[in-house]
Amino acid sequence: FKQFYTNLGEFAPELFEAFEKLKSGSNEEGEFEKAWDVLKTVKNASGEVTKDADLESLIKAAVGEEKKMDFGKFMNLFSRIKQSRS
Repeated sequence: FKQFYTNLGEFAPELFEAFEKLKSGSNEEGEFEKAWDVLKTVKNASGEVTKDADLESLIKAAVGEEKKMDFGKFMNLFSRIKQSRS
């Protein structure tokens, strides 16, 4: 819990809200598009949104072959975006 709070403490409400948006009305085939819609507005450590090409790579790596995004994968991806400076 300490590591979670250290990494995401002030962003935890934003994380949970974003994950709820991802899961609402989602089906297996819509995972990538839904993740894109949710995460394209998340700002990184520099206060900017992630570039489209970078976001696409991050999401593809996170969803993997099964094309599914569970909370663990989403939290990891969200953390990487929030801590990124580019």
